[in-house]
Amino acid sequence: MSLKNYSATSLIGGGSGALDSISGTTLTDLDSAMVFTADTFYFYILDDDSAAAESSPDIIEPAAVSGNKRWILIFSVGTSGVVTLSNTGLHLLDTGGNHDLIIKPGSDVTADRTLTLTTGDSDRTITLSGNPTLADWFDQAVKAASSPTFADVTIAAAAGITFANSGLHVLDTNASHDLIITPGSDLTADRIFTITTGDADRTITLSGNFTVAGATTISAYGATLTDDANASAAQTTLGLVIGTNVQAYDAFLTSIAALGTAADKMVYSTAADTAAETALTAFARTILDDADAAAVRSTLGVATTLPTEVIQAATDTLTAAECSGTFINNYGQGAANTQTLPAAAVGLNGIVHIATAGAGAFHLKAGAGDKIYLNGIALDDGDKASIATPAVGNSMTFWSFQTGAAAFDWMVVSGAATTVTDGGA
Repeated sequence: MSLKNYSATSLIGGGSGALDSISGTTLTDLDSAMVFTADTFYFYILDDDSAAAESSPDIIEPAAVSGNKRWILIFSVGTSGVVTLSNTGLHLLDTGGNHDLIIKPGSDVTADRTLTLTTGDSDRTITLSGNPTLADWFDQAVKAASSPTFADVTIAAAAGITFANSGLHVLDTNASHDLIITPGSDLTADRIFTITTGDADRTITLSGNFTVAGATTISAYGATLTDDANASAAQTTLGLVIGTNVQAYDAFLTSIAALGTAADKMVYSTAADTAAETALTAFARTILDDADAAAVRSTLGVATTLPTEVIQAATDTLTAAECSGTFINNYGQGAANTQTLPAAAVGLNGIVHIATAGAGAFHLKAGAGDKIYLNGIALDDGDKASIATPAVGNSMTFWSFQTGAAAFDWMVVSGAATTVTDGGA
């Protein structure tokens, strides 16, 4: 596909004639564009995988279907004759024409700055065989030479450099402020501050003030901590990540820790985040380890079957078998219902449950020769314990009890929310 050259009259805004109004769908890598504004000529090359953030005039992003495509400024020329190059620098071919000498800025500046070279009215040559040095700058013979040569700075070990106690000023990374290194105390003699890096680049990062007493050596392991950016990173280095390696602080755990410990004790809560102890006997533990209700009943040695339900929808005489730990249910009752108990004898008992709200009362009557005690009060011979207006869920419990050498009567007790009265003969 052949490359295209586009022209525009403005840079951004998406309007007619703007460079960013050209849709990304039509653009190909290394397409070029020339933009003629009222005071400046710009030349751009398209980079189809740049994805850089737009920063006019250096980087222009198409307003439509841009993807990663960006217009990259190569150079601009103003009507005043000012030529602006991208910060990749000014490339000059060397004398052999096979490599570039690149002149570019080495720092960020906060405003336009001017580098002025004053040659006097004569040709001049600057020859650099290394980085310029303080010794070269202050050697008058070098300064007066027509073609000065600069070498690396070398300071004699015995001489050193002495600064005023206002400190050594070092420009920061964007040259906007000074890092000032000053002494923090008065010395009684010359002192040496030695930093041993080993044969490698090192970086000291200070996020606060710290005090070192005497000579301090940071081990390889210690260095894995000193480069941690925050507490979370340090916890990871130490294997102390809260919630992963160690338990986070918890008020309830603190309350438990404050308890004394002893045999046959268990912990329970008395309030939020408050723990207490209570006795837990060996027998109680035989119940706590039971897997289900059947196992608990087996441990306690109690019956493992539920009482039998006896449906009595109409007047009838109950048998001893029907009063041996049974439920008497009136389900289907359509009129007044009287159930006559069998002869009272040892071990007979049951519970009456109202399952159908009957058209009449439900009566529980003692057999001949037996008496009913309703809620502990003896009824007249032949009188009935009655629920005058049965409602679903009403109940009364009955059981036989011995009242003489060979005599038994009935105790009837009303259930919850149930009114049981003397129903007469």
